[in-house]
Parts: sequence; C-alpha cells; structure tokens
Amino acid sequence: MREQFPWFLDPTEEELQRLWEEATFSFDANVLLNLYRVDRETTEDYFKIFRELGDRIFLPHEAAKQFFHNRRGVIRTEQNSFSEAKKRVQDWVERRSGFDNLKSQLTGGDIGQIIGEEIENVFDERERYEGVVETVKDDLIDRIEDLENRFTPTGTTRANAEEDEILGKLMEIFDGKTGDELDDDIDELKKEAKQRYEKEKPPGYEDYDGEDELSRGECEDFLIWKQLMNFAERGGEDTVFVSGEKKPDWWEKNDDYELVRPRHELFREFKSQTGQTFWMLTIEEMVRGAERRLEIDVKDKSTEQTIKVSESEEISAQKEALDEIESLVEMLREMRRCIIDLPDAVDMGKWQISKSLLSEFHQKYNIILENKFSEILIQEDMAEIAYSLDMIKEGLKYDEKDTVIKYSEKALNATENTLNVVFNKRNEVSHMLDE
Repeated sequence: MREQFPWFLDPTEEELQRLWEEATFSFDANVLLNLYRVDRETTEDYFKIFRELGDRIFLPHEAAKQFFHNRRGVIRTEQNSFSEAKKRVQDWVERRSGFDNLKSQLTGGDIGQIIGEEIENVFDERERYEGVVETVKDDLIDRIEDLENRFTPTGTTRANAEEDEILGKLMEIFDGKTGDELDDDIDELKKEAKQRYEKEKPPGYEDYDGEDELSRGECEDFLIWKQLMNFAERGGEDTVFVSGEKKPDWWEKNDDYELVRPRHELFREFKSQTGQTFWMLTIEEMVRGAERRLEIDVKDKSTEQTIKVSESEEISAQKEALDEIESLVEMLREMRRCIIDLPDAVDMGKWQISKSLLSEFHQKYNIILENKFSEILIQEDMAEIAYSLDMIKEGLKYDEKDTVIKYSEKALNATENTLNVVFNKRNEVSHMLDE
C-alpha cells in the first residue's frame, strides 16, 4: 500500500535520514533573505549548513531573481527598525523630562496652596531623576547599537559582493549551483499557471487574484515549482525544498492552522514528472534538523531567532489579511444600507434616489468580487445578489414597485448571510493574532 500511495504518507525516519544525507537541498528566496533578518552568529550557522551540504544544493532561477529583487528592501527595513527604536527612546526621554510644564501645573494658584507646597520637595529631587532617565537612555541606545552592529551586514544595500559580506558568501556558495530560466515563453507559462490556479492545483494559487490576465508575480511559485521538477528530472535528484512559505497552497494544515505536512499533490506530481522523491522543510526545520541529521553544531539562539522571524512574518501577513477583511466588512455594510433604503425610496416614489442606491450597491458588489478574500464568500449568496440586482434594475426601469421590493428583500438576505460569513472569518483571523 505504501508503494501505491506514497504521496499520502510521511517519509519514515530512515527515509528522512537518507534524504538529509543524499538528496539535493533547494532553497526559496526567503531562506536567503532571512540572512539579513538574523544576527551574524545565526547567519554563520546558516552558512555552516549550506557548506555542509556541499554540492547537494540548488537555487532555482526564479528564487534567485526574487532574492535580488527583494534584498535591498529587506536590508532597508531592518536598518530603519534600529533608527526607529533609537528615535522612540529619545521621545521617551523628552516626555520624562518635561518637569517645568508639570511643575507649573501642580504649583499654580488654581491647584491649591497646600498641594503646591507639599509637592515642592519632589521637584527638588529633579536632578537625581533626570540622571536615572539619562542612564536608562544611554543603556538602551548602547544595546540597540550593539544589535545594529550584529544584525546589519557590512557594506551597503548595493549589490556589491565585495562590500556585502552576506552577498559575497552566497555568490561563492551558489556559484554553478543556480538554475537557468525556463525555455518556455512566459505567456505560455502564464496560461498554464492560470489553468492550474483555477483548479486550485498547488502551488501558487493563493497568489492568484482571479483576473483574466496573470501578472508575473502571481506566477512566481509556479515557476519555482517547474524549475524544481526540471532540475530533478535532468539530474535524477531527490529534492528537499526549504521555504519560509506557509500558505495552504504548499502545506496541509490542521483545524488550528498549524502545518501538518506538505501538500500530497506536490509529492504525486513531482514523482510522476521526474521519477524522484520530493519533500519540504520550513526554515526552522532545516536549522533544527541540520544539528540532528548532519551533526552540525547549531546554536540554540539560531533556532530561536529563525522561529521569531517566521512568527513576525506570519503576524504581518495576518494583519494584512485582517485589513482586507475589514475592508470587505465595510463594503458589505454599505451594501446592506443601500438595499435597506431602496424599498423605502421606491415606496415614496423617489425613483431617481432608488436608481442611485442600486448603482451604489452594484458598485460595491463589484469591488467585493475583486477582494483578496472573495473566495470565502458563499457562491449561492453571491449568485442570489447578482440575480436580484438584475431583477431590481428591471423593476426600476418599468416602475414595478412590487418587483423592486421583492428582490430587494432577497438581496438583503443574501447580503446578511455574506456579512455573517465575513464576520466569522474576521473573528478567526483576530483569534490567530491574539494567540
């Protein structure tokens, strides 16, 4: 049975060890970008792993391209975080040092003579307090600058391997181990990607916005996948793909949204196309596994920092998702308002106002269809809204009050159902952020 349905089963302990010792490890762009998000000691542990794998490493062309496209932005973000931290410390000092204004408020005639006299001695201790604040400030700034020196790579954000020590080491390690672009025409690749995405065939469909024309950015995961399979087929190589991606078009998840295993469809397609074995690791699993499987001395701090970076990125993604969902909620509330007011306007014979309300409702309905989270909406409700809109439009055209009222009620019910679905999704994402 294992031989007939291997894609549904996790590798055995023996098979995992063999993959660590014999398979080629391929890396996503986010693995390399992580080198700029952790301190130098952790960076050295990453390079230690790369070097231990020796010739058994491969960087897909698309992953390399994404690395170069995003590298400067990641460095700039990390550098800005240190500047912002120092600014916030200085702001805190200024807020704590505003004695003169506070003293005038507490010792003024309107506050009462007794209080003014009693608290005067507090301000006599001002210099001692300010000295403590200054000491805390200096300590915090020193620690931030120490972190900045340990985290920020030497050199600049320019792609100069001689100035950027991280880039220089990567260029050396992946020299001759970076794949070529696909020979296929990009338009043909986009068509293939679109066909897969419409069937939710992994990977990459989570990046698809539903438009007829795919952008190149929507194809990035698909292109990496194609390049991985081409590499494995040509070289006869079992492949372990290491990625920071945690979207459901790469991973199966449980009810608590925790990663369970890579999607079984990926195993099946990889085996069918290449005849080779495929497995995936998160970046954290790579760091932890290298110590155990390859007997590399990896610091506990390296694992901890990698996990924190991953958690930070997940929180950012969840916050972005929550913003999108909040936008969806707002649109649906506006739709509900329009459809509630429409029958009243018709009943009072205000046909022009009714048409304006319908137009606004229709406009927001179209915006919702383009929202990133439109896939969570119940299609029957959306179809009911679309049909009701057509019927209301006809009713307004021929001044058929009963038709407008009837289908406004249907549209309202479907909108309420949709709003409940989105509320549940919002609560779900909020709960994930709170944990």
